[in-house]
Amino acid sequence: MSRVVPDAEPTTTPPADATDGRPAASPAARPPLSGLAVAALATSLTACAPLSIGLGLAALARIRRGQERGRGIAVAGMVAGTLALAAMLALNLWPVGGPARDAAGRVVAAGPVGLVHLRPGDCVEVLGTETTVSELPVVGCREAHAAEVVSVGDIPYPARIDDYDKDEFLAAACADRLAAYAPAADRSTRAVPLEPTWLSRVSGRGDVVCLAVLPVPQNYSLRG
Repeated sequence: MSRVVPDAEPTTTPPADATDGRPAASPAARPPLSGLAVAALATSLTACAPLSIGLGLAALARIRRGQERGRGIAVAGMVAGTLALAAMLALNLWPVGGPARDAAGRVVAAGPVGLVHLRPGDCVEVLGTETTVSELPVVGCREAHAAEVVSVGDIPYPARIDDYDKDEFLAAACADRLAAYAPAADRSTRAVPLEPTWLSRVSGRGDVVCLAVLPVPQNYSLRG
Protein backbone atom coordinates (compact mmCIF):
# COMPACT_ATOMS: atom_id res chain seq x y z
CA MET A 1 0.00 0.00 0.00
CA SER A 2 1.44 3.21 -1.14
CA ARG A 3 1.82 6.18 1.16
CA VAL A 4 0.17 9.44 0.11
CA VAL A 5 2.29 12.46 0.84
CA PRO A 6 0.17 15.55 1.44
CA ASP A 7 0.82 18.52 -0.75
CA ALA A 8 3.09 21.06 0.86
CA GLU A 9 1.44 24.32 1.73
CA PRO A 10 2.55 27.07 -0.62
CA THR A 11 4.91 29.51 0.93
CA THR A 12 4.70 33.19 0.16
CA THR A 13 7.43 35.69 0.71
CA PRO A 14 6.06 38.94 2.12
CA PRO A 15 6.99 41.97 0.09
CA ALA A 16 9.95 43.86 1.34
CA ASP A 17 8.85 46.75 3.50
CA ALA A 18 11.00 49.79 3.00
CA THR A 19 10.13 50.86 6.51
CA ASP A 20 11.18 47.61 8.11
CA GLY A 21 7.92 47.23 9.90
CA ARG A 22 7.56 50.91 10.76
CA PRO A 23 4.38 52.73 9.67
CA ALA A 24 4.71 54.56 6.37
CA ALA A 25 5.36 58.27 6.66
CA SER A 26 2.44 60.52 5.82
CA PRO A 27 2.88 62.97 2.94
CA ALA A 28 4.21 66.42 3.90
CA ALA A 29 1.47 68.84 5.01
CA ARG A 30 0.71 71.66 2.57
CA PRO A 31 1.84 75.08 3.89
CA PRO A 32 -1.00 77.44 4.83
CA LEU A 33 -2.02 80.29 2.59
CA SER A 34 -0.15 83.47 3.47
CA GLY A 35 -2.35 85.98 5.26
CA LEU A 36 0.13 88.71 4.36
CA ALA A 37 -0.26 87.88 0.66
CA VAL A 38 -4.04 88.12 0.92
CA ALA A 39 -3.72 91.41 2.83
CA ALA A 40 -1.37 92.76 0.14
CA LEU A 41 -3.94 92.08 -2.56
CA ALA A 42 -6.80 93.47 -0.47
CA THR A 43 -5.00 96.72 0.40
CA SER A 44 -3.97 97.25 -3.23
CA LEU A 45 -7.67 97.32 -4.12
CA THR A 46 -8.38 99.99 -1.50
CA ALA A 47 -5.75 102.49 -2.76
CA CYS A 48 -3.31 101.73 0.09
CA ALA A 49 -0.48 101.27 -2.38
CA PRO A 50 2.58 101.63 -0.10
CA LEU A 51 1.05 99.25 2.45
CA SER A 52 0.23 96.63 -0.18
CA ILE A 53 3.79 96.69 -1.53
CA GLY A 54 5.26 96.29 1.96
CA LEU A 55 2.89 93.44 2.83
CA GLY A 56 3.70 91.72 -0.45
CA LEU A 57 7.44 91.85 0.23
CA ALA A 58 6.95 90.46 3.73
CA ALA A 59 4.76 87.66 2.36
CA LEU A 60 7.33 86.68 -0.28
CA ALA A 61 10.04 86.41 2.37
CA ARG A 62 7.95 83.89 4.35
CA ILE A 63 6.92 82.02 1.20
CA ARG A 64 10.55 81.59 0.10
CA ARG A 65 11.31 79.91 3.44
CA GLY A 66 8.54 77.41 2.79
CA GLN A 67 6.48 78.57 5.74
CA GLU A 68 3.49 79.64 3.66
CA ARG A 69 2.15 79.59 0.11
CA GLY A 70 0.50 82.21 -2.09
CA ARG A 71 3.34 83.68 -4.12
CA GLY A 72 1.01 84.57 -7.00
CA ILE A 73 -1.35 86.44 -4.70
CA ALA A 74 1.52 88.39 -3.14
CA VAL A 75 2.95 89.34 -6.53
CA ALA A 76 -0.50 90.36 -7.79
CA GLY A 77 -0.97 92.61 -4.77
CA MET A 78 2.41 94.25 -5.28
CA VAL A 79 1.79 94.81 -8.99
CA ALA A 80 -1.66 96.28 -8.36
CA GLY A 81 -0.28 98.48 -5.59
CA THR A 82 2.55 99.74 -7.79
CA LEU A 83 0.16 100.58 -10.63
CA ALA A 84 -2.19 102.37 -8.22
CA LEU A 85 0.70 104.38 -6.78
CA ALA A 86 1.89 105.36 -10.26
CA ALA A 87 -1.63 106.44 -11.23
CA MET A 88 -2.09 108.53 -8.09
CA LEU A 89 1.28 110.20 -8.58
CA ALA A 90 0.39 111.02 -12.18
CA LEU A 91 -2.92 112.57 -11.15
CA ASN A 92 -1.21 114.51 -8.38
CA LEU A 93 1.50 115.90 -10.65
CA TRP A 94 -0.67 116.46 -13.71
CA PRO A 95 -4.19 117.15 -12.46
CA VAL A 96 -7.09 116.96 -14.87
CA GLY A 97 -9.63 119.75 -14.80
CA GLY A 98 -9.67 122.29 -11.95
CA PRO A 99 -10.98 125.84 -11.90
CA ALA A 100 -10.57 128.28 -14.73
CA ARG A 101 -8.28 131.23 -13.95
CA ASP A 102 -7.81 134.59 -15.61
CA ALA A 103 -4.48 135.99 -16.75
CA ALA A 104 -3.74 137.21 -13.21
CA GLY A 105 -4.36 133.72 -11.78
CA ARG A 106 -7.67 134.57 -10.10
CA VAL A 107 -10.34 131.87 -10.11
CA VAL A 108 -13.21 132.72 -12.46
CA ALA A 109 -15.11 129.41 -12.27
CA ALA A 110 -15.58 127.06 -9.35
CA GLY A 111 -13.94 123.67 -9.18
CA PRO A 112 -11.86 121.33 -7.02
CA VAL A 113 -8.15 122.11 -6.75
CA GLY A 114 -5.49 119.75 -5.48
CA LEU A 115 -3.83 120.99 -2.32
CA VAL A 116 -0.46 121.26 -4.06
CA HIS A 117 -1.98 123.52 -6.75
CA LEU A 118 -3.63 126.07 -4.47
CA ARG A 119 -2.39 129.66 -4.62
CA PRO A 120 -2.49 132.49 -2.09
CA GLY A 121 -5.72 134.42 -2.65
CA ASP A 122 -7.78 131.38 -3.64
CA CYS A 123 -11.13 131.31 -1.86
CA VAL A 124 -12.50 128.02 -0.53
CA GLU A 125 -16.24 127.47 -0.69
CA VAL A 126 -16.64 125.03 2.20
CA LEU A 127 -14.36 123.29 4.68
CA GLY A 128 -14.50 119.87 6.27
CA THR A 129 -13.06 118.87 9.62
CA GLU A 130 -9.96 117.12 8.26
CA THR A 131 -6.53 118.69 8.70
CA THR A 132 -4.98 116.56 5.95
CA VAL A 133 -6.79 116.71 2.61
CA SER A 134 -5.88 116.24 -1.04
CA GLU A 135 -8.12 118.91 -2.61
CA LEU A 136 -10.48 121.77 -1.75
CA PRO A 137 -13.49 123.29 -3.55
CA VAL A 138 -12.32 126.69 -4.81
CA VAL A 139 -14.59 129.50 -6.02
CA GLY A 140 -14.14 133.06 -7.14
CA CYS A 141 -13.75 135.37 -4.15
CA ARG A 142 -16.84 137.34 -5.22
CA GLU A 143 -18.90 134.26 -4.40
CA ALA A 144 -19.73 133.24 -0.85
CA HIS A 145 -16.82 131.33 0.67
CA ALA A 146 -15.76 130.04 4.08
CA ALA A 147 -11.98 130.46 3.89
CA GLU A 148 -9.15 131.99 1.93
CA VAL A 149 -5.68 130.67 1.16
CA VAL A 150 -3.10 132.83 2.92
CA SER A 151 0.12 131.07 1.97
CA VAL A 152 1.44 127.92 0.36
CA GLY A 153 4.97 126.90 1.21
CA ASP A 154 7.33 124.87 3.29
CA ILE A 155 7.37 125.54 7.05
CA PRO A 156 10.53 123.94 8.51
CA TYR A 157 10.08 122.32 11.90
CA PRO A 158 12.54 122.85 14.73
CA ALA A 159 14.71 119.86 15.61
CA ARG A 160 13.19 117.24 17.95
CA ILE A 161 9.57 118.35 17.88
CA ASP A 162 6.76 115.95 18.77
CA ASP A 163 3.37 115.78 17.07
CA TYR A 164 1.56 117.90 19.66
CA ASP A 165 4.15 120.68 19.53
CA LYS A 166 4.22 120.41 15.75
CA ASP A 167 0.50 121.24 15.51
CA GLU A 168 0.95 124.27 17.76
CA PHE A 169 4.02 125.36 15.81
CA LEU A 170 2.18 125.18 12.47
CA ALA A 171 -0.82 127.06 13.86
CA ALA A 172 1.43 129.84 15.17
CA ALA A 173 3.34 130.02 11.88
CA CYS A 174 0.10 130.30 9.90
CA ALA A 175 -1.17 132.99 12.29
CA ASP A 176 1.95 135.03 11.50
CA ARG A 177 1.33 134.57 7.77
CA LEU A 178 -2.30 135.64 8.17
CA ALA A 179 -1.23 138.83 9.98
CA ALA A 180 1.15 139.65 7.14
CA TYR A 181 -1.38 138.73 4.43
CA ALA A 182 -4.36 140.67 5.81
CA PRO A 183 -3.41 142.98 8.70
CA ALA A 184 -6.96 144.37 8.89
CA ALA A 185 -8.66 140.96 9.08
CA ASP A 186 -11.30 140.49 11.77
CA ARG A 187 -9.78 139.15 14.99
CA SER A 188 -12.21 136.22 14.92
CA THR A 189 -10.67 135.01 11.67
CA ARG A 190 -8.67 131.86 12.45
CA ALA A 191 -5.47 130.68 10.83
CA VAL A 192 -5.61 126.93 10.10
CA PRO A 193 -2.74 124.87 8.64
CA LEU A 194 -3.41 122.02 6.23
CA GLU A 195 -0.60 119.51 6.04
CA PRO A 196 0.23 117.75 2.77
CA THR A 197 -0.86 114.16 2.27
CA TRP A 198 1.68 111.33 1.99
CA LEU A 199 1.07 111.40 -1.76
CA SER A 200 2.05 115.05 -1.97
CA ARG A 201 5.21 114.32 0.03
CA VAL A 202 6.11 111.41 -2.26
CA SER A 203 5.70 113.64 -5.31
CA GLY A 204 8.05 116.21 -3.76
CA ARG A 205 5.37 118.77 -2.98
CA GLY A 206 5.19 118.84 0.79
CA ASP A 207 4.08 122.45 1.23
CA VAL A 208 1.83 123.47 4.10
CA VAL A 209 -1.28 125.45 3.14
CA CYS A 210 -2.28 128.19 5.59
CA LEU A 211 -5.98 129.06 5.49
CA ALA A 212 -7.83 132.03 6.93
CA VAL A 213 -11.10 130.55 8.19
CA LEU A 214 -13.76 133.25 8.29
CA PRO A 215 -16.23 133.67 11.18
CA VAL A 216 -19.07 133.84 8.63
CA PRO A 217 -19.05 133.30 4.85
CA GLN A 218 -18.28 136.44 2.81
CA ASN A 219 -18.10 137.35 -0.87
CA TYR A 220 -14.91 139.41 -1.02
CA SER A 221 -11.22 138.76 -0.46
CA LEU A 222 -9.47 139.62 2.78
CA ARG A 223 -7.06 141.67 0.70
CA GLY A 224 -9.93 143.77 -0.67
